[in-house]
Amino acid sequence: MTQNKLTKTLSKQLVFGDGAMGTMLYVKGVFINTCFEELNLTRPQLVAEIHDQYISAGAEFAITQPVFDEESFFKFLELTSDCKIPIIAGIWPFTSYKNAEFMANEAPCVVVPPKILEKMSRTKDARDGRKTGVQIALDLMNRISDNVAGFAISAPFGNVKMALAAAGKIDVSLSF
Repeated sequence: MTQNKLTKTLSKQLVFGDGAMGTMLYVKGVFINTCFEELNLTRPQLVAEIHDQYISAGAEFAITQPVFDEESFFKFLELTSDCKIPIIAGIWPFTSYKNAEFMANEAPCVVVPPKILEKMSRTKDARDGRKTGVQIALDLMNRISDNVAGFAISAPFGNVKMALAAAGKIDVSLSF
């Protein structure tokens, strides 16, 4: 599916998202208390089987967890290189150093590189944190854009202006 077809599809039909990978694993008798992505390494055939079932059921694209580290993301793309549907990268602009720390330590399967945490730790105030978070998202999207069908940009904590800035629709220097 090309970028244009994806954009056209998204504008014309209801997009149904199913984040039920965990449920599908439990149904198959896999009970884990860690990152589902570990199964890509330990039981890749099971993960591939579930993804094939999604595609057979009509999935037309896949959206990743938030991406903060292009190295980990490119490894993921290698593991899924035979995927028959477009991959859309999840993007979450950080709002603060505390938000970046939470994502690094508490969000399953999310990799936040130390250099990003360090950059967020140097922010001076809340506004600078949001601005830096948006800039990190913009830089990352620029580095991985040739390898994805598009981006699913979250509005962190309902801050739509941050998502719009990360999408390049409003100036990053605007107050948000």
